[in-house]
Amino acid sequence: MKPLTLRRVLWSCALLAALLLGIVLLALRLGAVPFSFGDLGQNLWWLVTGQPGKISTDFRLIMVDIRLPRILLGIVVGAALSVAGAGFQALLRNPLADPYVLGVSSGAAVGAILALLAAPARAGVDRSLAIAAAMMAEEQRGRTLGRPDGRTANELSPWVLESRRLGLRDRLE
Repeated sequence: MKPLTLRRVLWSCALLAALLLGIVLLALRLGAVPFSFGDLGQNLWWLVTGQPGKISTDFRLIMVDIRLPRILLGIVVGAALSVAGAGFQALLRNPLADPYVLGVSSGAAVGAILALLAAPARAGVDRSLAIAAAMMAEEQRGRTLGRPDGRTANELSPWVLESRRLGLRDRLE
């Protein structure tokens, strides 16, 4: 393996930035309403140079209001997850460390369930079905992750016990 130098780091970063730019352009182009690369480049140039009057309303609605924010959010979330993963690996001094080691995934599941309970009901979405689905996911996780003493984790899960008491498990299967 070659030693890590500043030149190799800069070349790697430049290559990855070019790859990311290409993927962003491809993601902007593809969709239910495809745009040609020429129209995409022209309208993006007008957007960057501050000439919003020349941009078509279709392009503004589809690209600027819908696709571009989603792509940029995906980039930011991906970067945050990679930094969090690198932080876990550095903190635990283990290149195989993952969120399950410290129980972060379980905490995230509790937060998601609390958000489901606190969120106002949407049209056509039944909160009890979402809660039951979360309970089923917890039970499935318990079935697949055995404990060293032979018991499974779902024997101790309050979500699973409650779903069995309410009879939700039988209705969903």
